[in-house]
This record gives sequence, C-alpha cells and structure tokens, in this order.
Amino acid sequence: MSRRTDKLKDELIARYKLLRAVRVCYYNLLDVDVSVFSQEFFFVAGDIMEGKPIDYTQLRYLKKERVLTYLKEDR
Repeated sequence: MSRRTDKLKDELIARYKLLRAVRVCYYNLLDVDVSVFSQEFFFVAGDIMEGKPIDYTQLRYLKKERVLTYLKEDR
C-alpha cells in the first residue's frame, strides 16, 4: 500500500479506538441514567469521527484520565 493509504488507515484505527474507549467510559457510569449523558456522548462521538480533539473542559461526565487509562489497557 502507499504511504498515504497507511496514514489514513492508522488515523481511522486511532479514531475507532478512541471512540470505543469513550463508549466504554460512558457506559461504565453505573450511577447515572443513560438519558442524562447521551447527548454529551453524541457530540463527543461526532467530534471524534470528524477528527476533532475532545474538549474535556466542556464535558460533565467524561474524564480524560479514564479515557487514557482505557486506551493504555486496550493495547
């Protein structure tokens, strides 16, 4: 494959792994009803799919440390 194809493939894999980590972190919030954080999850997922960085300062439920911990364990 070409270098450009490999770069695109790696970027898509990284986005997928981040999206999976975010999903796991949200759905492990056992003390919060899904309808409460679902809107926040929707916007975070959209940002990930568009390639934007996650702005953790604007989020109420998702914590950067939890996401990074999950990403380390997922390797």
